[in-house]
Amino acid sequence: MAATAQLGDMPLEVMRMMLSELPFLDRMRLRLVSRGFYEAVSICPHVFEDIDLRVESHRIHITYTLDSGHVITYRPIQRDRCMLWINDGDVRRTYERRLRSSEAALHDFTALMSNQYLSIRNLHLHIRVPEGLYFLTKFVEALTEIQWKRGGQIGLEKLFLFADGFFPMVLTSVEAFQRDQLSVLEIEMGNLVEVSQLRALFGWETIERFIFTAGTIIELDNINIFGNISQITMNALLSTEDAVRFRDMFMRKPKFERFLVYLHRLSGIRFDSLAEALGMDSPVLRDGQLIHREPIPNSHNDMVLTARPPNTFLLEKEPRRD
Repeated sequence: MAATAQLGDMPLEVMRMMLSELPFLDRMRLRLVSRGFYEAVSICPHVFEDIDLRVESHRIHITYTLDSGHVITYRPIQRDRCMLWINDGDVRRTYERRLRSSEAALHDFTALMSNQYLSIRNLHLHIRVPEGLYFLTKFVEALTEIQWKRGGQIGLEKLFLFADGFFPMVLTSVEAFQRDQLSVLEIEMGNLVEVSQLRALFGWETIERFIFTAGTIIELDNINIFGNISQITMNALLSTEDAVRFRDMFMRKPKFERFLVYLHRLSGIRFDSLAEALGMDSPVLRDGQLIHREPIPNSHNDMVLTARPPNTFLLEKEPRRD
């Protein structure tokens, strides 16, 4: 009689293809079946849909949102114990852990992300440490361990960064993640940031949407890093010369769609100087706004400039009017 083929007897690569269709939690359960399944699951790529990671002066809090809709988070129940919550909207399961919630969250994050086949689609990274660096230090140590075990940075598609500034330990935290394949970059930072800092920290070739709020971008000497981005919203210290350079650059960029700047109070844009720089003999003012429309060469679109000093500056691509 011919021997019956067992699922566990299949080559690892075949099992890997089959397991990639399973939700993440089912894969974790399957790892417990046998050594063969453990090895197969371990080399099966998985992208976490969303991870919200908060490093604060008194705790580390991590929430996972999986592709199956499950939400996993940690809640303290006693001084040295916590509860792991798994919720899919209909069913809620809990598991008690003999660790503080911050310790459990960091332990599990380190164990998961040390696997080189796991990556993140959306990372919301909050680093707010007004006082006390204990948990931030622990977080940086964990990221160093993760990079060593997985042999490189953590894969990432979209980064939403909330921090008080690009301080050394914040930079170290961000550098643990791959930043040269980002499609979305959103930063909320409460201080002045130079373009040179942004240029050095992130890869700009693949970014399609960039948002910078709370703080202010200054030193706009090198604006080429924004040239490939379709949609930009930012707080910035903008001069008339900067505004014209952005207009000239985006006129040549087919991917461009929208550029909105909330002007810093010290920005040097004025109606008269901007109109003169644009070659406007008779500026058109509507509701206190300067509006200028001009055709984009070799295109069926127009570039529309709307300025409302001292508040906003807007460039938009619009279909040409008949």
